[in-house]
Amino acid sequence: GLVAPGLVAPGLVAPASACDLLSAFIASVPFPMIRRSERLLRRLRRRSAADVRALLSALIATAGMWGAVRVWSIQRVVRWTEVSPRVSRTLSRKEQRRILWAVGAVNRRLFPDRPCLTQALAARYLLSRGGISSVLRIGVARSGEDLQAHAWLERDGVVIIGGEQSPARYRRLSR
Repeated sequence: GLVAPGLVAPGLVAPASACDLLSAFIASVPFPMIRRSERLLRRLRRRSAADVRALLSALIATAGMWGAVRVWSIQRVVRWTEVSPRVSRTLSRKEQRRILWAVGAVNRRLFPDRPCLTQALAARYLLSRGGISSVLRIGVARSGEDLQAHAWLERDGVVIIGGEQSPARYRRLSR
C-alpha cells in the first residue's frame, strides 16, 4: 500500500491503493468539481495502466507547459521540448497515439477553450522524451477585424495535434 506500517492511527485501516486514497478524499469533499472528479476516477479505473500513466504524464506536461509559457519566452520553452540526444529508445506508433490521445483528453477537460499552444507543447515534450521529433507550427488567420492565432504540431509534414485543417486555415508564422 501507500502507507507505511505504523503511520496509520490505531483503529484505522490503511488504504489499499492510490485510487482508494483518492476515492476517500473525493468522497469527503462536497464541492461539485470534486464530484465530477469522482466520475472521472471511476472511468480511470476501467482504463489500462498504460492509459492511466499516459494521462498522468499528459496532465503533468500540460500543467508544466501552461506555467512555462507564462514564465519564460516561447523560444526557450520550444528549445526545452526538443529531442534529447540521450534518449535510449523510440516510442512505438501505439505509444505515440496514446500520448496524443492523452494530451487531447487532458486539454479537453482542463482547458475547455483549448489553448492550442499548451496542448502542442505538452505533446511535443512527451514525444521528444520518447525520441520522436516534431515541429511546432504557429499561424494566424483574419476573422473580420480580428486576428486569430493557432498552434499545432507536425511530424513529417502531417498535423498530429491541433487540427488537420490548420495549415490551410492559418498563415504560418514559424519556420
